[in-house]
Parts: sequence; structure tokens; C-alpha cells
Amino acid sequence: VSTQSTWGSRMVFFGSSQLLGDEFAQNLEVSKEVAKWNFQQRGVLRFSDVQHARSEDTGMTGTYRIREPLTYSVKLEEFKEGSWIPFTAEDVQLEFTMIDAYVRQSLKYDSNTKRHSLSFQAPDTYGVYKFAVDYRRKGYAPLIFYNQTTVRPLRLNEYERYIPAAFPYYASVFSMMGSFIIFGFVFLHLKE
Repeated sequence: VSTQSTWGSRMVFFGSSQLLGDEFAQNLEVSKEVAKWNFQQRGVLRFSDVQHARSEDTGMTGTYRIREPLTYSVKLEEFKEGSWIPFTAEDVQLEFTMIDAYVRQSLKYDSNTKRHSLSFQAPDTYGVYKFAVDYRRKGYAPLIFYNQTTVRPLRLNEYERYIPAAFPYYASVFSMMGSFIIFGFVFLHLKE
């Protein structure tokens, strides 16, 4: 029986010492693989070189605007046979969360750069968000990490100058200005 805690501590209980014996070749291989797993010589994952930026930028920033295209990438590695090799799983998910997950998508592995990455659009709700990866699979140590970032609203000078849906309001403003000028002209120059 083997078990692994939430944070990756491992424990193995053997029901019989015969399992560790070398009477059968299969027992030796099984006990070696179980020992490697228990002493974290296999099934261990790590992350490094986390980057997030606007899709057109290359540098990492901490603040983004609403509805802005973002790119997130991370290098994931697995400890196998004494060295760290790229981890190529396609089921690693990224969550972009504030309180709830606004974006939850799988990271794509690129064999050229040996990185997992995802491009998506920031939500239209501003606030403090987390890029969260919580990867838990049988046989592997849990891989949990977060990065915090801010999504801000558009500044006053970043909105469109004239919004077509607001033309009725523009017309009402100009009609009120015209009415006020005509009323002022009539009131000042009309004699009884």
C-alpha cells in the first residue's frame, strides 16, 4: 500500500517481506520502482522560468488592461533517472482567477522551446488576479504554484472617442445647446 500527502510526502507499506525478496524477477523490478517512487527518484515535478506578458510584448509586467491579449508560459520538468527532463503532459491547466476562475484552459507544450504556454484574453472585469497551476496526478508529486497580477480598467484617454451607439445622446446634447442659444437670443432681443 502506498500513499502520498497533499504536498508530496510519500509512504509505502509492504504487506509481506516476500515482495522484497528476489525469488522472482518481477518482485525485484517492482520493489525497485516502488523504492524509486517512495524516495522521490521518479514522479517528481518542478517548475521554473514562469513568464506572463502582453501577447505582443516579451518582457514580464505586473499590470494589464481589461480585454488585453495575454501570454503565459512556464517550463515544467520531471526528475527521471537522475536528471531533470522536460515534462510533456498536455493536461496541465492554467486558471486565471479572482475569486472564481475567469479562464481555465490547458497549457500547450511546445517541443521547440520546451515550454508549456497559453495565449488568452484578459476578462473585462478589473481586479487582482492569480495565474494558478494546480496539477495533481497519480504517481506524480503535486505541482502547485501561483503568480499574482492586476487587471485595471481603461484610462479615460484609452476609450474610443466617438461611440456609434451613443449618437442619440450626442444628438440630444447638440439639440439642447442649440435650443439654449435660440432661447437666449429670443429672450435678450425680443421687445414687447
